[in-house]
This record gives sequence, C-alpha cells and structure tokens, in this order.
Amino acid sequence: MGSYHVVLILIIAAIVSHQVLAWEYELVNSNQATLKDYVTKVVLPTTVVPEQVIAVLDGTTIPRFVQDSRTVWIKVSSLAPGTHTLTIRTDPTVSIQNNPTTVLIFYDDFRTWSGWVQLSGSVYRTVIGGEPAMCKDSLCDPNGGVKRLFTPVSYPVVVEGGVWRNYGAGYDCPCDRIGLLDNTVGRHGYGYGICHRSNGGINVFVDVRTGWSARQYEITSSIRDYYTNSWYTFTFIITSSARLFDKYVVIVGNAKSSYTGTIGQGSYIYPTLSYIYVFGGRPYFVRYLAVYRYYPSVYVGTVTKTATIVGIDAKYSTLLTDTTVTFTNPTTVTLSVKDYKPETVVASSEGTYTVELVRSVAYLVLIIEHTTSEVRTYSGDYMGTLVVTLSKEGFYPVTRTYSLTKYTLTDTVPLTRKTYQLVVILTDVDVKTTISKTTARAPHSVVKTITLSAPSYAPETITVVMTAPSTTTVGLTKTLIDYEVIVVDYDEGSIVKTVRTTLSRGTHTLVVSEPSYSPATLELTATADSHTTVTLTKSITTVVIKITVPRGVGVLYYSGESYSITGEGTVTITVERGGGEVVVDGDYVYPTTVRVGFGGTYTLSVAEGVKFGVVTVKEETPIEEVTGFLYRGLSVVKLFVIAVVVGWVFAGVAGVVAGKAEGRTVVRRVLLGFLLAVLLLKLIDFIVAP
Repeated sequence: MGSYHVVLILIIAAIVSHQVLAWEYELVNSNQATLKDYVTKVVLPTTVVPEQVIAVLDGTTIPRFVQDSRTVWIKVSSLAPGTHTLTIRTDPTVSIQNNPTTVLIFYDDFRTWSGWVQLSGSVYRTVIGGEPAMCKDSLCDPNGGVKRLFTPVSYPVVVEGGVWRNYGAGYDCPCDRIGLLDNTVGRHGYGYGICHRSNGGINVFVDVRTGWSARQYEITSSIRDYYTNSWYTFTFIITSSARLFDKYVVIVGNAKSSYTGTIGQGSYIYPTLSYIYVFGGRPYFVRYLAVYRYYPSVYVGTVTKTATIVGIDAKYSTLLTDTTVTFTNPTTVTLSVKDYKPETVVASSEGTYTVELVRSVAYLVLIIEHTTSEVRTYSGDYMGTLVVTLSKEGFYPVTRTYSLTKYTLTDTVPLTRKTYQLVVILTDVDVKTTISKTTARAPHSVVKTITLSAPSYAPETITVVMTAPSTTTVGLTKTLIDYEVIVVDYDEGSIVKTVRTTLSRGTHTLVVSEPSYSPATLELTATADSHTTVTLTKSITTVVIKITVPRGVGVLYYSGESYSITGEGTVTITVERGGGEVVVDGDYVYPTTVRVGFGGTYTLSVAEGVKFGVVTVKEETPIEEVTGFLYRGLSVVKLFVIAVVVGWVFAGVAGVVAGKAEGRTVVRRVLLGFLLAVLLLKLIDFIVAP
C-alpha cells in the first residue's frame, strides 16, 4: 500500500445562535490515493448533546459516533486527495441514534454488558468513579475475557482504550494486557502491555500471543509509574501487513506524562484479527475500548492562523482596543477594557473581528470647595444612580444624588463650615462672683479674637479656636469701686450720715468732715465694692443757759463774749469740745461761775446778796442736782433763822418762869417771833426761787 497523508484543520470553532453550535475543519489528504473507510476523532471545544450532533463533509452527511459530550468519531468511506471541509454541528430539533458500529470496527464503553466470553470467569461489569467500566479480576494471565469485533479486520489497525490500576494491587502478576486475536483455535494475536513494578517503574512492551500464551517484546523499562490510581489511555498500532517484519507502536499517556515506543518483530504473522482480548493479572479496570483502521502516515493536523480583534465603544464607535491573536484551533478571546463590560469572541479564521463593548463604569469628578479646592473622583454603574455623601472635619456634610448619563460627570460642591457657640462666664477676679454671661459663635478651627467688657471693669481680650461647643470662664478686674462710708458720732454712737462714692482701683486717702465735728482722715485700698465706718468727734456745740436774775442786770461772760440779762433770760452760746466756765455777774448779783460741758441746757438762778461761796456746775452734773444743791444751802439758812427765833422766844419764856418777865411779854415774843420767822423764810424763798 502507498503512503497516505491527511490533515484535519479547525477553521471555525463555534457559531452560537439559538442554541445551534457549529465547528468547521479542513480535512487534508496529501496522499496520491483515495483512502477507504478513513476514521478520525475530533475533540470539540465545548460539550454537546450526543443525539443532536451532525457531521458533514463537503456538504454530505457522514456517519459519526459521539463517544462522550465532547469526543466525536467520524468515518469517511472515500477520502479523495486534497482539502475537504468537515463541519460538525448541533441541531436541537433532531435526535440521531448514537451507534458506534456505523463508524468503528469495535467499541464498548460497558454501559451495557454483552458478548464477553469469560476465561475462568475473570471479567465483569462494575462502576468506578461514577462511570461504568470492566473489571479484570485478580486471576493471573492468561485469564480474562474476549469479545468478537463488529467485523474482522486486517492490518493496519488501531486499538485504544482507557485503563485504571490501583497502586499496589499486586506485584506477582502486575501487567495490563489488551490486544487483538485471530479466529484460529489456538488464538494467536498481538496487543500492548504495561507491567507495574514494585520499585515504582513500569515496563512497556508488545504482548505477542501464541495459543493463548504470552511473550513480551520489550520496548522500554523503568519509566516512572504515573499510571496507577488514575485513568491512562493507550494506543496500540499494528502498521504492517503480510510482511516479514511487522511494526508495532505503543502510546501511553495521561495528564502527567506520555510515552511512545516502536518495535519490529518478524517471527509471527497473523493477517486477520476477529477478537479483542483483556488479559493480565490482578485487578484493573477498563473504561472504553475502540478499534478502527489505521493508515500509515495519516495524521490530524492544524494550521496556524492570525486574526485581529478590535473593540469599539458601542455608543460612539470609537476605537478602544485592538489585539492580534495567533491560533491553530479556534480560540476564545475575551476583551477586557477598563470601565467596559468584558465581551468574548471566538476566532476561527483569519481576518478582523469587531466587538462592540458596552460601557459599564462612569466617573463622577467632584470639586469640593472648603478652605481650599479639593478634587475627589467616584465611580458607578454607567446610566445608573450614584449617591455621594461629602464630609470633611469641621464642615457640614452634603449628600447629593447623580445620574451617571455621561462617561464622566463633573460638579462643584461647596461645603459650609460648622460654627459653634461659645458661652463665656464673666467673673470678678477678686470676689469670684459671676458678673454676667455672654455668648459668641466661631467657625470650626478659625482663630477668633473676642473682647469682653462689663461696666466698671477693665476689658479682657481672649483668642479661641473652636472645634466644638464649649464654655469658658474669664475673670475681669474692676476699675471703678463703689464704696460706702458710714459716719458715726463718737459720743452717741449714732449714724450721722452715710456717704457713697466711686473710687478708682487702688489706694486712696479720704477726708471725712461734718459741721460741728472734727474732720477724720481715712486710708483705704479699693479692690472691690465695700463699705467702712468712720467715727467723728464733735468739735463745737450749742449750750443753752436759762438764768434768773432776781434784781438788777446780770451779765453772762463766756470765752470773751458778754450777754446782758434782766430778770429771767435765756442765753445760747457756742461751746468748744471740753466746755468752759460761764461767769454771771452784775450790779445786784453775786458773781456766779458755772462749768458747762459739751452741749446741753443749763438752768440756774443767781442769788442776790447770798454770801456763801461760788457754785460750780460740772459738765457731768445734771441740772437737777445743781438746783438741789442750791436749795440744800438755803435750808441751812432757814434753819438758822428758825433757831434764832425759837431761841429768842424761849428766852422770853424762861424769863417768865424765872419771874423776870411778865406773861404777856412771852406772848408778845411768841407772836413777834412767829411773824419774824415767816418774813425771813419768805424772803429766802424769794431770793433763791427759780
């Protein structure tokens, strides 16, 4: 057979519309011959519903088998040389039977269990990882199971499948062996094998069967054992037919590693294969098995393409971004532009893809005016509403609502500075009493100077920086002092008068004076309203002297002044403190001296011709005592007169008794003495009567 060359190139990855998905590929056969029953596998970029998948080659529907939600097998009965267009699409309106026999020589995913011939009863259906699988039990090779292919196959041919072996499942017969057998009684054939070693390595080999017995043709050994406790895939390819030397390819791999080995062996030739076998030792699991024709030098390829992705504003059509992507398979490109909603586009062919991007973010630029201008930027949903509360220490907050109908919106917002009330209590610094209260307002953090004053007080200036309402106390110094001076009579203790005056702050000398009083000097320090008492002593006073002059004219002398008195009279004189002597004299008046005190009224009678001494009246002696003294002196005179008269009468009586006088003489004496006594007593009363 000649060589063949087929390339499968993805040109459109996905067209999504009303739940219809479609992918286009270039299928290139670079060989000179037409290929019969060409089978290949395509892995789609997304999942599909198997019954809705349709495969079309150059406009003609071809058989397909959907292995799972992404893997699609296709079969081309006749693939001419050249480039062909393969389309795989979905149609939600159809439901196509998903039959592997229309595409593959053999397929089993063990969703149903049929056709397997047991060798010692050592294969059966089970579930692993939630998926159906075959279990090869613990019996060693050649025990296992075989199943007839859909149709016998000759070389070249491919066997592939998925296998899981638990780590440490057994190292006495630890090999996985899967391949194809002929239809002879002894059952000869070929397969692949992996032996899992206890040291952690594996041997990959070709499993050659002769009458059920196995012989290993080593390809490699001591590969790191990544093939336990996870699914791995194998591909076993027999590339020759009816030749002396056959060529075998074994490919194993999983998510961690892969290995491809080739070996030629010419001892055994079995041209027609009819069964698939699962042999080996100790338990392992098989997820699926597939057999299909293989063409040497046929492969699935891709073509590198370049596309330009352009993002424009959906509203203004302005260019936002452009990028160039290089891809072999259709690729999904996500355009992410700041402030726009991300959009995705699938690039499947060369050219330019234009994507409209919708604005998602708008900006609000606010110029905040306070002590200075401050710029703040906010963002929100484009065409949405943004509520912004602006606050700054010392200013009243402002809340505003904006509709973000533009990409960028600008506004100016003034802030009003907070003002606070300051309560100032004014007190007297000396007496600590409250004078008054006053209030003032000051803006936040602004330096404010306030001058405080009150009547009679010196003003004070304070400087405040307000950050909150507050109260402060300020002491004022009084400059004009109200003073009260109480004047008291020294002698009597009575208040003469009260004097109120206003003084400047400091030390003062006051002279307090009052008529008839000696002035007083007062030293005081005026710092606060107060009062004081000062005592004044009388310096002069008026003395009233009532005098009775029985005869003639009397003259009253005092301190160089003279006053004439006839009969009864009243003399008023001014007497200095301490008093003095008042002298009364006259033609028919015996000189009389009276001592007068400080003020008062004196009454006295001047006797005529009385020669019994000088009568002195002291200031402390009441006038009644002076009068009584004078009368007491007159009573002695009267007693003397009576005694003389009585003695005279008694002498007459004695003479009668003695016979020296007559009785009528006694009578005459008695009568005469009585008359004489009455006259004398009356005369005395007249002289001294007040």
